[in-house]
Amino acid sequence: MVRLLRLTCLMIALFASSLVLIRAQPYDNPALDFFGADDCEMPCWQGIQLGVTPADAALGVLNAHPWTQPSMMAGASFAMQTFTTWTWTESFPYPQQDVTNNPSFHIPDGTLGIGASPRLRVAAPVATGIHLGTGLRLADVWLLLGSPTAFSIGRVATPRNVIMSVRLIGMGGMPEIVANAYQTCPLTRETLWDSPVAIRMTAPALVTGVPPREYVTTLLELLDRYDRLYCR
Repeated sequence: MVRLLRLTCLMIALFASSLVLIRAQPYDNPALDFFGADDCEMPCWQGIQLGVTPADAALGVLNAHPWTQPSMMAGASFAMQTFTTWTWTESFPYPQQDVTNNPSFHIPDGTLGIGASPRLRVAAPVATGIHLGTGLRLADVWLLLGSPTAFSIGRVATPRNVIMSVRLIGMGGMPEIVANAYQTCPLTRETLWDSPVAIRMTAPALVTGVPPREYVTTLLELLDRYDRLYCR
């Protein structure tokens, strides 16, 4: 009996140890590599810290980075800011995914805003905002940054497809970071986690406020509501 008890205890200990080892395995989250620069305080992408990095340094990152295509960059001005767009190169490991089957629906690969708003309290233009179209899963971005503080769902009208944009505001409690997940029917937790995301980050001093949460209790309830409205 004692021998059987010892054997049982040993088996339980081995099983518990195996669970600890499994949970201790590092999670290779691709979003961590995507944002890069561990010592760069968010909102930041590949060393471009919004509201801090000078314009020349930010443009230098884009010109030198193997993921961006400088030859496709073009500048445009709006609201006291200059916007520079680019396309991802073939070496970019997280290309956008076509979830719409509609060529008229296109999310720009990347846009960088540069300006010197009085609210920034800077003497020279700095990086003010950045928009990143990616093929990253929402699940990976959520696990890295944290939960949003507010959310909404909008319908992107197309002739043949119902495309929903799930807007997650204040990722990780940071109102300056917004993730937009795009997906078609059905709208479920599983399909949302696997949806590709576009990420918009703004210099904290330029964030005017966080919109109120939808009147439903949870994001899952909101998904179910829109699924019943547009997908069934």
